This record gives sequence, structure tokens and C-alpha cells, in this order.
Amino acid sequence: MPSAWWNLGKEMDAYLHELEEAGRSPSTIGDYRWSLLNMFRGLKDREMTVNPRKVGRKEIDALRNEHYRGLSDSYKAGQTKCLIQFCKWAGNAELGKQKFNFGNVDPTKIDWLKDEEAKVVRMSAAGLERMVVHCELDLGMRRIELLRLKVSDFSHGKIGMVHIHGKGRNGGKYRMIPFHPETASILNEYLNGYRAERIEKAIRKNKDVRVPEALFIYERAGRLQAYHKTAMDSVLNDLGSRIGIEFTNHDLRRTCGRMMYRAGARIEQIARIFGHADTRTTMHYLGLDRDDMSEAFTLYAQYQNQPIFPKVETFEHIQESSGRIGI
Repeated sequence: MPSAWWNLGKEMDAYLHELEEAGRSPSTIGDYRWSLLNMFRGLKDREMTVNPRKVGRKEIDALRNEHYRGLSDSYKAGQTKCLIQFCKWAGNAELGKQKFNFGNVDPTKIDWLKDEEAKVVRMSAAGLERMVVHCELDLGMRRIELLRLKVSDFSHGKIGMVHIHGKGRNGGKYRMIPFHPETASILNEYLNGYRAERIEKAIRKNKDVRVPEALFIYERAGRLQAYHKTAMDSVLNDLGSRIGIEFTNHDLRRTCGRMMYRAGARIEQIARIFGHADTRTTMHYLGLDRDDMSEAFTLYAQYQNQPIFPKVETFEHIQESSGRIGI
């Protein structure tokens, strides 16, 4: 008779296969597998059930209070929510009815560049770096979206638009965003400069070379290939090392959103540009939960303490006016 651990492994494989079919990335699947195995090993070591249909509050509390002792509330919440979702998928109806207090799960660290640092990055980037920085810091794209970009995704018309293939289930979601005022010139500089030079170099070595549709390409031994994520990371790592500012691809995207917000763009506008279905995700990106609450109170206090308030009609006044004009 198969052991409970063996049965658990088969169920986990089926669950993760469904997530993969739904469009989750291999790295996300790997993270889920590691987290689930880690938690079920923790339960097994404590001689608790490893049957996902029998996991309950006692097991969840043991993981949070003992297995993950000393770690942040947000980390514990992320891990145990992963377990709860798997158990519900396996048919654990009771666990789905439970309510858990995960403590303070506000983000403790969301990285973005200071305005002056962002300016240094933009001014220092050249060639390939300039195009990458523009897509992330000026247009708010994700790294995966850069890797999926094709030259034909930039359409020039009365209003220039970028066709973006984003992340998400079933192969990802698509969206269109307008050009930044500098997109056309930066794109033209990249296509006729860095990218054209790589194509010319490849042709000198191999006149039959095939030119990929991908926007970001490199040459090696007479062949042209599209960039992958590690190579894209290296582009920004090299730039950061050169100017003495440490940042990642995602830091640039967050910085884009935060600077747009501070410039006066509405949350709803930023959410559409970023491809967020929920403005709460955008607020998380911008760090508004913490940094800007104090600013909101400062503005409110200034409004309260001003000597003369803006003239506002009373409800009675509106009623009287409505009666006079026959509304």
C-alpha cells in the first residue's frame, strides 16, 4: 500500500502540473514545489498529518509559530497561503472555511530609486542600456515583457503605441500603451545604432544569417540571438556597477510608477499602463501604504488650518436653487 508521503508527492505533481498548464512560469512552479515540500516536511517532523485533506488550524499554527519562528509575518503568510491553496485544491473543505490572522503583512521593503538616482541612470545609459532603461524606467515594463518585445511591436502613427505581451495565465495578457515623448527618438537611435551594428557584424561573418524579430538581440559567431533574462540582468548590473548605483530590472519599473504618481498621474492611469487588474497592486508597487500616508495627513492638516475655506454650497442652498429653476 503506498505511503501517505508517496500519495502526497503524486498529488503535488498533479497540482503543479495544473498550475503549469494555467501559464505559471517554471521558476514559479519550482518555488511552489520547494515551499510545499518544506512545509510538509515540517509537519512530518512534528508527527502531524501530511494528508492535505486533513490539514487544519493546528497544523497551520505549528508551521507559523514553530517551523517559521523568527521570520516575518509577511513571509509566514505567503508560505502558509500557498499550503492552504493546495489543500483546498485537494478537497480540504474545512480549511477553506477557516479565517487566519496573518499579522502585519505590509511590505517591509519595496525598492525604487530616488529621483536623482533615476536621473543619473537615464543620463548614463547608452546603446543597448539606453533602450532597456527606457522600456523599464520610462515605460514601466517588466523584464519578461522586454524579452518578448519585437521590432514590430512599436507602431508609429498619429499616436505611437507599444504592443506589450505581459505575464499571466494561458500564455500571458496583452496590452497597448502610448509612446513616452522620447520613445520614438530612443528607439530610432537603438535600431539604427546598436542593433544595426550587431546585424552588420553578423552579416560580415555569415551572409545568410537570420535576423530575429526580437527587439533585443546579440551576435555570437555569426549568429544573431534574442536576449534571455540572465543576459538582460547583466546589462543593468554592468550599468549599475559603472555608476555606483545598485538596482534591478524591477526596481526601475517600480521607480517609473512612483515618479509618475508624484508627477500627478492617477493610480488608475498607472495601473492600466502597468497591466494591473487591481489598483491595490499598483499601490503596493508605489509604496503608498507607508511613505505617502504622512504626506496625505500633512496636506489634510494644511487644508484644515487655512484661514478661509473654499466656498461650498450647503444642501439647503442647493435645494432652494433647484426649486427656483424647476429641477
